[in-house]
Amino acid sequence: MQGIRRPVLLDMTRTLRRMAAVGVFLALALSAPAQQPQATSLPEFATTLKGIERYFVLLDRGDANVRHEKLAMLMAHHGLKLPDADRARLADMAARAYPYVIETLDSRGGYLQLRCAVCETTEFLTYWARPKQSDLVASVSRSCGPVCEDDLTFYALAAGKLAPVEAASVMPVVTRAEFLRDPRNADILDQDPFPLLYHLPRQGTTICIELDGAENLDAFKGSSLSIEWRRGKFHKGSFGSCRAAGVK
Repeated sequence: MQGIRRPVLLDMTRTLRRMAAVGVFLALALSAPAQQPQATSLPEFATTLKGIERYFVLLDRGDANVRHEKLAMLMAHHGLKLPDADRARLADMAARAYPYVIETLDSRGGYLQLRCAVCETTEFLTYWARPKQSDLVASVSRSCGPVCEDDLTFYALAAGKLAPVEAASVMPVVTRAEFLRDPRNADILDQDPFPLLYHLPRQGTTICIELDGAENLDAFKGSSLSIEWRRGKFHKGSFGSCRAAGVK
């Protein structure tokens, strides 16, 4: 057998040395502690917000603490690192100015649902784009005891802030009596609370107004009324069951 020539031996030696060096480098890299991400400041995070998240923060009731906590809630929801003080503050619900937790956040669909951690209240938020005007924002606050009651409020941007909009200027007035097949049966409305509940859409643009407790009662045209968004304003639709049609 012929012996291996010297140049070939040198090449093999260099290759083995390189492999050994790479192995040492990988071992050091894997054993080194992972670099912790830097905490993002709340003002810096606020500049990145848009759509429903931006409107959620702008509805701060004029309270800097509420705004602070809403920003921290969104950061935590997105898995961003919070400063220790903010993380501890969010953990203590009783001490918070805004003791809510995010149940549903659909940034793409423009929909937000929150639940109060220390009370029986749920909040819903969505918005509609309007041609040549600022977006129309709607908020529903639902308080439930023996009976649920809704508070529907509209807002629009003005000078960088959300200002209330008169509901009658964008949506027709709806009364409980309109649900009756026969107005002469109005006394049935005194037998039960039959509150009006406002279901904001997670998909689409239609608001569903539900007469709570009217399901399967012949005295009513239906348990709900659709309020349809057309040409930058709401219009009455049809009676029926719009919740069953996927309007939430």
